[in-house]
Amino acid sequence: MTFHTISDYGNGSEEGGYYGTGLYVGGSRQAPRLHEYRGDPDLCDVNRFKRAN
Repeated sequence: MTFHTISDYGNGSEEGGYYGTGLYVGGSRQAPRLHEYRGDPDLCDVNRFKRAN
């Protein structure tokens, strides 16, 4: 994923303020989980995403 507009990160088209990341998938087919690491993956500091209806 690439985010082009992020508050306080600069104008992506003019200042090179793009941010890209990937998501990791865990869990099972019935109960999948998405997460991403914040910083160094060895620190296990993650953002977890919750499913919403």
